[in-house]
Amino acid sequence: MKTRDLVYMAVYLALFAVFDYIANIVPILKMPNGGSLGLGIVPLLIASYHLGYKKGILVGVLSVVIQNMVGQLYYVNFLSLLFEYVVAFGIYGSACLFKNFEFKGIPFYSGVLITNVVRFLCHWYAGTIFWGYGIEASFTYNFGYMAATTVLCLIVVPVVIRNLKLSETP
Repeated sequence: MKTRDLVYMAVYLALFAVFDYIANIVPILKMPNGGSLGLGIVPLLIASYHLGYKKGILVGVLSVVIQNMVGQLYYVNFLSLLFEYVVAFGIYGSACLFKNFEFKGIPFYSGVLITNVVRFLCHWYAGTIFWGYGIEASFTYNFGYMAATTVLCLIVVPVVIRNLKLSETP
């Protein structure tokens, strides 16, 4: 791994830390039992498109360590921690593996949608299995902040990548 890549990874993690911290201190952006508007997800997705899936997944997994430092992790047991954090955030590194489309000049990054859906499914499943909530209750709780996060990312990520003129993968 090149020094330049390590620096980029550190920058993406630092941006994640700042955005995640903001989302955690603004009450309107935070759910009472975990989950918030995923401002920090934007740098994780950009890391995937900029650095590729291997380094992107590493950045996503390392973001869990950052989350533990700047906020509170909500989990029931070790499997819950793995599923709701390591898998749910590591998946963002794979966004670059999915084809992007353009519709009437508007870019659509399918990897942004797919990785957010996978994260939502991780939290929905965990809410049902680990937390003991009903299927509908877990769906409703997690859908609110994940839908908002998905829309935010679908708008912001293409704009940032275009304006920074980042190549999609090295």
